[in-house]
Amino acid sequence: MNLCAPIASPPPTAEAYLRQRTAALLPGGPALQNIVELAAGVWQINLADGGKQVAKYQAHGWLTAGTAHDLLAVERQVLDLLLAAACPVPRILAIDPETQFIFFEYRGDHTLDDMCQENATGLQTLARHIISGFCQIERTLATHIEVLDSLIHPVATLKHLRSTIDHIGAQAHSGLDYLLNSSAASAPRADLHDLLDRIVQHSGATAPSLGSIDYNARNIVVDRATRRPSFIEFAKLGWDWPERRLVQYLTSLGGGHPNGRFHSLVNPNSAKWYARCAGGDAADRILALDSHHILFHLNAAALLSKALETPQQPPHARLLQRWRQPQRRMQQLARALSQNLSTAAPTAHFRNLLSHTINSGEKQL
Repeated sequence: MNLCAPIASPPPTAEAYLRQRTAALLPGGPALQNIVELAAGVWQINLADGGKQVAKYQAHGWLTAGTAHDLLAVERQVLDLLLAAACPVPRILAIDPETQFIFFEYRGDHTLDDMCQENATGLQTLARHIISGFCQIERTLATHIEVLDSLIHPVATLKHLRSTIDHIGAQAHSGLDYLLNSSAASAPRADLHDLLDRIVQHSGATAPSLGSIDYNARNIVVDRATRRPSFIEFAKLGWDWPERRLVQYLTSLGGGHPNGRFHSLVNPNSAKWYARCAGGDAADRILALDSHHILFHLNAAALLSKALETPQQPPHARLLQRWRQPQRRMQQLARALSQNLSTAAPTAHFRNLLSHTINSGEKQL
């Protein structure tokens, strides 16, 4: 396999391909009405009988074709397993390995990210459904580890978690420094960094789980009629901390939106619901979720601060194009970090101390 090969792009005649091949690939040979592009490499296929399907071009599939972690094969096996356990995921209808297209049943074209950007209020019931579905997926995959072990992506094995938490921790400290430097208050810098070290250590010591490594609010789609969520994107499987996955599933980034903002559905109520659904020691579950919520937002602050320091660098320019109004976003991150999810130590102490520091000084974020 040539790892240096360029990532293939969708065929220039993707719509023509879909019109030609959909009837042959899908059960019953349905007639097409029209095709609508939902996102880069993803199309909604509207059928003449009123039904809907979704087609995705797996751009990275050529790099893994024929390997143990073949993206198309992994997605089929994982989704088949999850569907057998009645998890909230779409069914695969067909796969065309020669062109790297995969066809799914339609589960909605409204992502959680879109919904949070349009109107973030009134989504707590939806958040509960998402958390319940997430825990069901986690439990199901945990009972099939022996079967799935050979499908794990090389960048997401258990041995990689040590370097992952080290990187997350370093970035978090960098984000914290930026927030402290932006406040005119006298910052208890050493105390906050000590508390953050404890949060990083605790996060790295909690039990990881096997699941998707492509987790974000755009990979949850919602059916407008039933308001039921479905999880998508299971082509890459690997080890990570479940609370890290859940925080990112429930946090909208609004990338590319002119008025995009950070908005998380993780709050004290959803944290308690997660603890109830996940089982085990409730206090430990909430502390783990609280910790990863802090680390995620500090990492976002670090990424944004680096982009602001050298905006001319191509990666930073791309990030600022995605995360517009960066100063406003920094204020959103500071607020998210100041809002307690629990009374547990050290997270509650960290949030209270950071909030006092930021609020007592003139904000320059």
